Amino acid sequence: MNKHFKVIQLNGLSGLFLLIFVFVGIFCGFALFPIWVIMTVWNSCIEEMFKGPSINYLQSGLLWGFLVLSFYMAFKNRVLIKLQHGEELTDIEIKKIVTNVIETPESEENEENI
Repeated sequence: MNKHFKVIQLNGLSGLFLLIFVFVGIFCGFALFPIWVIMTVWNSCIEEMFKGPSINYLQSGLLWGFLVLSFYMAFKNRVLIKLQHGEELTDIEIKKIVTNVIETPESEENEENI
């Protein structure tokens, strides 16, 4: 057993209240507070300055989810391009496929202009 692990023991009703308090704090800190901030900033800036529509908690929650998902996708630092074929392709065959994919949109545009 690793000696660096620390065991937290929760006993009885006080341990249950502590666990609930921790989970509610995490939920409020990462979900409810940002939703409230987004709604307040949107309604104070967009509604008053630009005479735009106001948003409620549900719309602010959807906007927060969209922002989190967008940042996750943008900063994932991983791009995966996978070419599969029944047989293993050589480097020359892969280069031919890539050049065909790159050249296809240009040739279609030229055909449309003719």
